[in-house]
Parts: sequence; structure tokens; C-alpha cells
Amino acid sequence: MSNKRDLKAFVRFDGSGRIVAGSLILRKKKPKVGKWYEIQAYECCNYIPTTTTTTTATPTTTTTTTDSFQTITLNYNGTLCGVETDWSQKTPAQVKCDWIEIFASGSPSYGGGSFLYYASAGFNVGTQLYNTTPGNPPITFSGTYIYYLTGSYLTAKVFTLTTGVISAIYELADLPVCEPYICPTTTTTTTPAP
Repeated sequence: MSNKRDLKAFVRFDGSGRIVAGSLILRKKKPKVGKWYEIQAYECCNYIPTTTTTTTATPTTTTTTTDSFQTITLNYNGTLCGVETDWSQKTPAQVKCDWIEIFASGSPSYGGGSFLYYASAGFNVGTQLYNTTPGNPPITFSGTYIYYLTGSYLTAKVFTLTTGVISAIYELADLPVCEPYICPTTTTTTTPAP
């Protein structure tokens, strides 16, 4: 089997800027008809554990494999309509809509925290996350978060944590379509004095 990765992944967007469900294709070039964007095609890393081999005078070989931590940033807040919004306790569908709206504003502002996981465990449902503080204790909080690296913000994933363990991973395209976002407005009325 060839290990070449010469195909690129593309998804199609509708007129509202939403991904068309089932539109993911692998091709060498972007299609000419429609609104297509390239996304990350290969999300897996090629992790190779560190191996140390020691040979002594007698014909004995000892092999030790060490595991390493990988870092991940989970985003849990952003600025919507000029207001800082924490979405960590919202549903995955609500988090998706908040995330998309933050980027639709034209000047995205969002934040989060860095956490660790063992490279050998991978980044999957069931993976325990750890603090970056000395001793790397496991995290114990729960909530809904965004994982985003680079490229189109629409390639982000929504993660649900339950007591520090990844309990669900959602692709944005697999979550319900967002309704148009309307910023709340306040109206001030003044009544003239008699």
C-alpha cells in the first residue's frame, strides 16, 4: 500500500456559509463549480515512541519504551456581539453555532487552555487529559469545548469532556445547522419632562 498523500480534501459550502453534508471529496485540484474549501485531509500524526537500548558485557539487551505527553488547546470562550461568552456548559450544537458566529464577525476573538494527553493513548474518545502544572495531575472538570488547529475554522471539532475524559468528538458538519445569529439589542426611550 502506498503511503503517498497526494490527494487534497475539499468540502462544499452553501450560500449561507454552511458545509454541505456529505460533500467531502478527495481530489488533486479544487473543483471549479461551487464554493469549495480545502481542509486538512490527514489528521493522524505518525507518533513513534522513544526507544532506548542498552547492551552489557554479557549478551543481555534491555529495551525501555517511554511515553510522552502531547499538548492540546481546548477553546471554551469567545466574543459574541461584543460580549465575552463562555460556552463550556452549552450543548455541542450551541457551541458549534457560537464558534461559527465568532468567525462570521470578521475579527474572531476566542480563548482556551492547554492540556496534555499521552501520545500512546492518542486523541480519542476515552482519552484522559492532564494539567500542564508540575506533576501533571489528571483534570476532573466536564464541559463542551472546541479543538482548532489551523486552516478553515470550519475544520474545528467539538469535544465533550466528562470528568477530564473525552466522552464525545463531533465534526461541525455532523451537528445541526445553525439558525441566523441576531445580536441582542437594547432600546432606550426617554420621556420628556412635563
